[in-house]
Amino acid sequence: MSTTADRAIIASVHKNGCFSRPEESSETYLHTSSLWAQPDSDDEWEYPLTVKKVFSEHFDVDLQKIPVEISPKGLMPWELACCWIDQDGRGTIQIRPNERSQKFVQNEAILTHEAVHAVRGRLFSSIFEEHCAYAACHEVFPQSFPFWRAFLGPLFTSPKEVITLLILVWGTWGIPMFFDWDVSYVLLLTLSFSYLLYPFTRLISRWKVWKSAIKNIADEWPSKEWKLMIRLSDQEIEWLSHLKKGDVREAIHEKARHEWRWEYFLEDILD
Repeated sequence: MSTTADRAIIASVHKNGCFSRPEESSETYLHTSSLWAQPDSDDEWEYPLTVKKVFSEHFDVDLQKIPVEISPKGLMPWELACCWIDQDGRGTIQIRPNERSQKFVQNEAILTHEAVHAVRGRLFSSIFEEHCAYAACHEVFPQSFPFWRAFLGPLFTSPKEVITLLILVWGTWGIPMFFDWDVSYVLLLTLSFSYLLYPFTRLISRWKVWKSAIKNIADEWPSKEWKLMIRLSDQEIEWLSHLKKGDVREAIHEKARHEWRWEYFLEDILD
């Protein structure tokens, strides 16, 4: 990081939800940040105060810079809201304009979930993306977003997995209603349970990595772990999880000596 002015710009744009990528040079990121530094518009959607406060205090992010679009276009019939990430990584939260959606946005935990995706858009991470969003909701709204909901949230990673499971479940219970296929019934029942085994194994494995990474930061920098974790890519979370207790601080200081991004993390977020 070349100058104090550059570091101030980087900190400011990070706060606006434009996170740097591990592969970016500081010069590339500064150029990108200049495109993101847009003035506030007069018709900005106002986030609930509780959600804005959570993002400011827990994640050091100003949510008001993350756009919200009120429109039904592109949403599936059952969707009340979603987060769109464009090719540049800019996240936009879309909310369906109806009464059910208004109740939805009053649910701070669910709105927080979508906002986490929006601010992490530039990282283009997929392995721990849902883990981060679900864990964040449980962290800041534990009563309305219980542990079991956060734990099971990332069970499936794509709509295809859900559709496949539904087909297997329908076959398991639907075939005996129309045909006397005992062998097929047992086979489909076995396939359904076997199919669920992989997502559960993957879920537990990834949660272990996530928990190990966030604990390593929390042990060294209490109350700072979420400000860092929300800004990390999949590879960085993996790297953090494998550090041994006692080596974390030294490893991060060493990384900061060679990578401008970790220099920023260390000086402006952790220390």
